[in-house]
Amino acid sequence: MEGLLWRIPQVEAAEERALAERCGISPVLARILLRRGIKTAEEARAFLLAGPEQELSPWLLADMEAAVGRILAALERGESILVWGDYDVDGMTSAAVLSSFLRACGGRVDFFLPNRLTEGYGLQKAGLEKAAREGFGLVIAVDCGISAVPEVEYARALGLEVVICDHHSPGPLLPSAAAVVDPRRGDCPYPYKELAGVGVTFKLCQALAQRL
Repeated sequence: MEGLLWRIPQVEAAEERALAERCGISPVLARILLRRGIKTAEEARAFLLAGPEQELSPWLLADMEAAVGRILAALERGESILVWGDYDVDGMTSAAVLSSFLRACGGRVDFFLPNRLTEGYGLQKAGLEKAAREGFGLVIAVDCGISAVPEVEYARALGLEVVICDHHSPGPLLPSAAAVVDPRRGDCPYPYKELAGVGVTFKLCQALAQRL
C-alpha cells in the first residue's frame, strides 16, 4: 500500500538467543515473542501454553447480561434469528461460530454475509427490510454494527430487535440496540480490548452456554 510504513521493533540477538534457550523454542519464535513485548520465560509460557484458567469471564463485557437474556428469550419462543456477519474472515468465522452454536441449542437460525462489491460493510436497510419480510424477529450483528446508529433505528421501526457483538471502536453515540457487546466501549470493564470479532462472538457463546 502506497505510503504505508511498517515499524518493526528491533530485537537484540543475545536476548533472542536467551529466550529461545530458556523456553526450548526456535529463535524465530523467540524473536516474534520479543517483538510482541513478551520478554521473560514466564510470560512466554503463559502466552504459548494458555489454558482455561486464564480465560476472562464473559460477564465482564458490558451489556452481556442483556444480550444473553434477549437471545435466550428468542430461543425459548422459537423466534427466527438472523446472524448478520461480514465478508472478511473475521466476519465469516463469527457468523459460523454463532449460527452453529445457536442451532445446536435448537434455535431457528439463518445467517447473512454481505457481498463486498454490491452490498458493502455492516447493517444495511435493504437487508433489514428483507429480514423483516421473511419473519425474523432478532438480528445479531457480529463483527459489525457498532457504528450502525441509523440502521438500528430503522430496524426497530420495522419491528426487528438487534443485538450487536462487535470489536471495532464506537463513535460518540452507541446504537439503540437491545444490547451492544464491544470491549472497546468506553464504559466496558473487560480488561482485554484487542479481541477479534470472532473472539467477542466466542465470549457471547460462552456466556450463553454458562446460562443454559
